[in-house]
Amino acid sequence: MKVIWISSECPYPANTGGRIVVMKKLEYFSQNNEIYFFCVVDDDDEYKYRIDLLKYCKEVHLYKRNKGAALFKLIKDLLYVYLDG
Repeated sequence: MKVIWISSECPYPANTGGRIVVMKKLEYFSQNNEIYFFCVVDDDDEYKYRIDLLKYCKEVHLYKRNKGAALFKLIKDLLYVYLDG
């Protein structure tokens, strides 16, 4: 099954309770599903965690917070994943 997963923050590093919960769920659901992960990052340093997320997700899309164009790109990418498959 294809699963679109949208998160309000990057779950890496998994150093808080909420992030740990998200990572455990990602690990579990990725076993039998294709995960298309979308999340918002606060700064450029968080882009390095994309590689870690790709261990569990078929695609990972990160968007910088507080960018007007990022919302448009997020919607466009969501529609692409939904309509493509």
